Amino acid sequence: MSAAIFTGSYSANDVHILLKVIDVPDTSVQEKERRIQQEQRHYSEMLSHESLPSAQYMQLFHQAMLDNKMQMARDCFCLAQKISARR
Repeated sequence: MSAAIFTGSYSANDVHILLKVIDVPDTSVQEKERRIQQEQRHYSEMLSHESLPSAQYMQLFHQAMLDNKMQMARDCFCLAQKISARR
């Protein structure tokens, strides 16, 4: 039994996902920035280690969402309208 793949707004018959497993070493943010600025590599070709957000960061995020929930709702609605108008 094959698992259904996520195809977004496209028909599943129109989507082919080709993946090749590769081993990409972590690149520091500073090294990544240097390579991008010197046009040695594209950002999508490098990965940097990402840590989980701290409890303090998450608390700040949730407080910001509470403080700005009406603006966020308006902005999401506006974006949805613009996307819908383009279809």
